[in-house]
Amino acid sequence: MELSPSFFNIIKFVLLILIVLLSLKTINFFAKRLLKQQQFRSFWNRYFSVFELFVWLVFGLLSIEFFTVNNIIIAVIIAVVFTLVVFVLIYFYFKEILVRIFFKLTTDITVGDEVKNENYAGKIIQIEYNQLVLENADGSQAGIPFSKIIFNPLIKQSPSPHLHRFESVFTVPVSSDRNSIQQQIISLLQSDLRVSGAVEPKISFSELNESTYQIKVIAFLFNPADTEPLRESLKKIFTD
Repeated sequence: MELSPSFFNIIKFVLLILIVLLSLKTINFFAKRLLKQQQFRSFWNRYFSVFELFVWLVFGLLSIEFFTVNNIIIAVIIAVVFTLVVFVLIYFYFKEILVRIFFKLTTDITVGDEVKNENYAGKIIQIEYNQLVLENADGSQAGIPFSKIIFNPLIKQSPSPHLHRFESVFTVPVSSDRNSIQQQIISLLQSDLRVSGAVEPKISFSELNESTYQIKVIAFLFNPADTEPLRESLKKIFTD
């Protein structure tokens, strides 16, 4: 049975798709490992998808032109799929723009705010083009798209503009008892009259190296002048 030229054209088309796909994956793989600085990595992660989309759109247009000469039926199918994809992309693009505008017009949260809703809780450390970056209580970070919080807004956890955020990090030997230290910190913060009881203090642990780990303490004070005295009081827990 002799295969038609159209069959070979389809095979070549499928192979080209695989080559383009593998090339994009390879470029992305090596770029992420070569870009050491965080700002370059963030730029790459944000705009690589745009570059990838551009490549596929050009590939789609060239495919339509190729099959218009060799196989009009396949050319029509690709053109229909291409048109649908473009409309879907336009929909999601404008949706993101509208969501971002609506978010900025209806919220007053800024970097540094402690926020919470039914699904998320933490400190805002960055507001990006299409998402917020939250730092969780355990020190981990999570990106939250605006579309996920537009109808379930984040609520500021500081109950009053007169409260002042206290945040301090301590380095402790791994041989120390974490549970005991955590209980002592909580006891001190709950009994210290300089600390507001309206917002629950947060304590998180993170590994630093084989011999030490870090403890981050977050609380809210009535008077910013009490920041250093409270820090000194907490230090005594680690030196006793």
